[in-house]
Amino acid sequence: MRDVFSKVHYLLIALLLTGLTGCGATGTTRSELTTGTSELTAKLTGLTTADSISQISFQVAGPNIPIARKVFVKGGDGIVHITAFDVYAGTNLIVVARAYDSNNNLLLEGIQPNFSIQASVPAEITLKMVRTFEKTVDKQCIQCHDSTVDAAGQNLVSDFKLSGHYTNEYWGQGTTAYDKFGIKGTGCAGCHGPKHNDASPSTSGRCFTCHEETLNENHDSAKSTYNGYVFQAQYMNATNNNCSVCHEPHNPKYGVGMQERRDWVKSGHGDVFADAFTHYDFSLKDTCNACHTASGFINAVGSNWTNTKAQSTVSTGKMPLTCEACHTSNDFINNVRPASGAYKAGMGGFGAAAKATVQFANQGMSNVCIPCHSGVENGASLAAGNYDFTNTPFVNPHYLPSAAVWQGKAGYRWYGADAVRYSEDRPTHGVASAGLASVTYPMGDSNISGAAKLGSCVACHMGGRGKHTFNVYSSVKFKSYSSTVAYTGCLGCHSGTSNGVDRMYPTTSTQPANMSSGAYVTDVALDFLQWQLEQVGIYYSKTAYPYFFTKNYASQVSNWTTQVASADNVGSQTAQQLGLQTMGAAMNLATLASDHGASVHNAAFTRALIADSLVFVQHGNVGVVNSTDPINNISFTAYSTARVLLPGRSPVAGNPASISNLKSFLTLDGHRK
Repeated sequence: MRDVFSKVHYLLIALLLTGLTGCGATGTTRSELTTGTSELTAKLTGLTTADSISQISFQVAGPNIPIARKVFVKGGDGIVHITAFDVYAGTNLIVVARAYDSNNNLLLEGIQPNFSIQASVPAEITLKMVRTFEKTVDKQCIQCHDSTVDAAGQNLVSDFKLSGHYTNEYWGQGTTAYDKFGIKGTGCAGCHGPKHNDASPSTSGRCFTCHEETLNENHDSAKSTYNGYVFQAQYMNATNNNCSVCHEPHNPKYGVGMQERRDWVKSGHGDVFADAFTHYDFSLKDTCNACHTASGFINAVGSNWTNTKAQSTVSTGKMPLTCEACHTSNDFINNVRPASGAYKAGMGGFGAAAKATVQFANQGMSNVCIPCHSGVENGASLAAGNYDFTNTPFVNPHYLPSAAVWQGKAGYRWYGADAVRYSEDRPTHGVASAGLASVTYPMGDSNISGAAKLGSCVACHMGGRGKHTFNVYSSVKFKSYSSTVAYTGCLGCHSGTSNGVDRMYPTTSTQPANMSSGAYVTDVALDFLQWQLEQVGIYYSKTAYPYFFTKNYASQVSNWTTQVASADNVGSQTAQQLGLQTMGAAMNLATLASDHGASVHNAAFTRALIADSLVFVQHGNVGVVNSTDPINNISFTAYSTARVLLPGRSPVAGNPASISNLKSFLTLDGHRK
């Protein structure tokens, strides 16, 4: 064997992969496997003449495929004999080579994670062989668990050997946490004990005892126990035993979910300073905790939203929406928390306390997104609330009600059940499903693999690669996990549109084709509605609760019955009717301004709510939906005069949309002449 390595400093092993043999992975049957096989050539580097190697073992493991292994031994003719080695193709594979001496002592090993093998496509891999870090106390653990598959579908031992817990033998030296089992240093026994003393170190809180001093404030912040939005949230829960909800236990830093965690930290869900997680200690608030804490969401989903009570009367601290809210394990892509079919939202309360209900269409994995983005109030609950509109603070629809805008379920409607006018279940973009009457720009598997299973929220905001920043423009660039081919338009639907940016925010070169439906003209339309409300003494602030105030923001609006006069030519209305509709117009402004993507989610619905609100505030009534009566007209003159347009400017600073774009947007549906 030494003669071989004295002549060449690497070993080429051709693995001819043709059969379908190998040790079965836990939970996987042959009938579930659709992957084929291929040919892999492996090159080992780092071997020298000083290595007294007797045999080399190879192993290929990965999610949802059988583990395949083969041992290659020195032959009598002084060479390594190569025999057929069968393995399934797949992604996120771990390839391992181990070199042993004649006494079966492990000398060197090479490990390559995140390797992909395509069926019938030859592949090559280079493994650098390095010295082993196996501790004597861990050897029996490693031997017994060499075929064990973890929750992420990976080989447990290979995953562990890729982690710092394996390679950094000095971690924990002299630390009292490790002395509990009489073991110093990391490793199998260091975390679990030499006799299976601790089956789940994360659940027991053992991880935290060693890492407490190394965690940053995002993970472990004393401020999270203080109330008030000036104090940040933290990732750790009150008992410090939720590490494994985000981290793959045996390779917590570099293992499965590494990129998802990096993306999530940049998202609104992972923002420890976000108002949604810091304004209150939501763990103490009934109903609020269902969307503002991970534990509350798990409880609400698990009870089909019949139990939205706070989990404890004792503060558990403030946390962002951690991984466990949407996923049942750290193998994120394969373990989305199941929502029980299409979501039925309670408006003005949950369960029996709801004043009105809204039925959403089934959207596969995206069902998990809809509950917290459906809003908590709409026009139906406002009308059913029996409010005294002479003395009622603004009834807040809540924040980021994107799902409700997308399916046309939000806001106050003057024409009630007119589903066509309000584009109900007729979103601009989406995955067609039984509950959606139509989609203007439907997405299917030709746009993104598995679109129907993913649903619209996941497909658009996470793309084929499941990007956890939830940023549409970056997420839609890629087709799938197994492909690096970038789209040249939003999921390939809008070729040459910078992945949708210039449709959402049209440039000079794309006017006027896109200007009548993009975000710029929507911003101007919302500014028009805000200005129109100001003309009757109602002033909107997007950041100051309760958002609607009297002139100069002196006090909140509580009497909604006097600002808008009833139109003479359609008969008089009661004060309560005027108050309901006046707050309805304000609710539409707050709802759409809070969505951040209304014109993309449902442009027709957005247009209808703004147009109807403007007609009511200007005329005191909206008339019959298809009427050509003058009361249906929107007057643009006063607004355009008040917001003087400069060359290349508009009522919204830096916004190129014009009054003509605005007129086109608000009258495009044919109901406004």
